[in-house]
Amino acid sequence: MKKRLVMLLIVVLSLSAFTGLNLASAQEGAKLMALTLKTVGLYSEPGYSDAPDQVGAVPANAIVSIISTTEDGEWYMVASGEEEGYLPATSVMVLNVPALAPKAVIASDSAGSSLFKKADLASEFIQGFTLGDMVTVLGVDGEWAYVMTKDGVMGWTIASSWVVVDSVQVAVIDLSTTDKTNVLEEPDGSSGVLTTLANGDVVYTSGDASEGYAQVLTMDGNLGWAVASGLMIYPTMYVDVATGGEAEAGLYAEADFAADVIGMAANGRTVSFISKVDDFWIEIVDPDYGKVYALADNFGGVYVPVKMPFGDAIVRSGPNDALYNSIAQLPPGQPVVVTGKNGNYYKVVVPLEEIDFAWYGVEGWMRSFLFLDSQNQPVFDASVLSEVE
Repeated sequence: MKKRLVMLLIVVLSLSAFTGLNLASAQEGAKLMALTLKTVGLYSEPGYSDAPDQVGAVPANAIVSIISTTEDGEWYMVASGEEEGYLPATSVMVLNVPALAPKAVIASDSAGSSLFKKADLASEFIQGFTLGDMVTVLGVDGEWAYVMTKDGVMGWTIASSWVVVDSVQVAVIDLSTTDKTNVLEEPDGSSGVLTTLANGDVVYTSGDASEGYAQVLTMDGNLGWAVASGLMIYPTMYVDVATGGEAEAGLYAEADFAADVIGMAANGRTVSFISKVDDFWIEIVDPDYGKVYALADNFGGVYVPVKMPFGDAIVRSGPNDALYNSIAQLPPGQPVVVTGKNGNYYKVVVPLEEIDFAWYGVEGWMRSFLFLDSQNQPVFDASVLSEVE
């Protein structure tokens, strides 16, 4: 198994330094966020020379949302809870956009890891991990990785326990003539059996295929090959649980209040979006429970990671070419996250390092025609997006 694991999991953890522990909220998977490196004041204006008023303070290891930067890049305007203000850029580290960040799994049967509040084994323990657990990697500092779990909990873990997964999609076992399928050691029907999956089980697939088999990673850490025709692979569209506080969202067997509740999803948990059933219900794929139904009001808006089909794609600070400044010009293949629509514009999140004029703001808008491929077809289904301001 370890040999095959190396073939699929090939990207090395090698990102920037971060710190902290937090819980994600609705659509936090599609925000520009940073972590405070120390307790820092929020000021009404950037710069120290004019003695701006302090409007608040942010503790160390806290998440803030980036609104804009100064032209010299030395100060960020951020939001922290209900407060907004400026803080020095050196007091925070910018996180990867979660929806665009790499995923990582526990690398071997012998590896185990834990999540801590700080990059210190003596700091507060949050939770443990076992083989097959997957997280989103938001950054790495030396031996430590800053990650987000599937429930939206953020913290530090030992980086060497994890291997980053190169491009995965969520798939569900969908069999028409039987109710079980085997995961094999090799893409060959005579190969050894690693495990058996049932209809509705969730796996991750890399997209690698051979002789009618697809490479899959099961939720309990088995990496092998399953019959490709038995996989239903879903588009990469996401929603986050947005119940607030400690409340959880019920997951139902059918889109019916009388249906069985087969699980609960914590606030901040990210799931794969399949479709809107009606005004009340959505169909989703949860990593633990497979394809289920949930009340739409318990979730934030749908967001979609997309790679730009062409270059020289202009990003503006608002949904009007005549009224708003350009903030970025993207190359072909640049990943962005589309979070909503307004007329002929899509609202997007672009990594901060790709924004050329962040002093106009980091909230981006792009014309819808920029998301058409060479055949003039849309590269994603925009009908799932919410109308936004």
